[in-house]
Amino acid sequence: GLLVILGCAHRGIINTLHHARKVTGVENIHCVIGGTHLLRASELQMEMTIAMLREFGVERLGVSHCTGMPAAIRLAHEFSPGFFFNNSGSVVEV
Repeated sequence: GLLVILGCAHRGIINTLHHARKVTGVENIHCVIGGTHLLRASELQMEMTIAMLREFGVERLGVSHCTGMPAAIRLAHEFSPGFFFNNSGSVVEV
């Protein structure tokens, strides 16, 4: 599957992942790393985001700055053990 590296997903993480699938022709997204821009996400948006990440097949999820701690905690709960914080100094082997 794909490994998608986000800067800050201003257009929305799900919109960005849909676009990645479209331009590559690869359906499964194995890993997403970067800013999810979920800092101010509503409960409904979080539920829908989690459902789509599961549908895409995401197994590893490394979040950073614009995710926000409440969203990061929720994602950690949902995607453990594949969840990690991707902050300055993080090293990720792919």
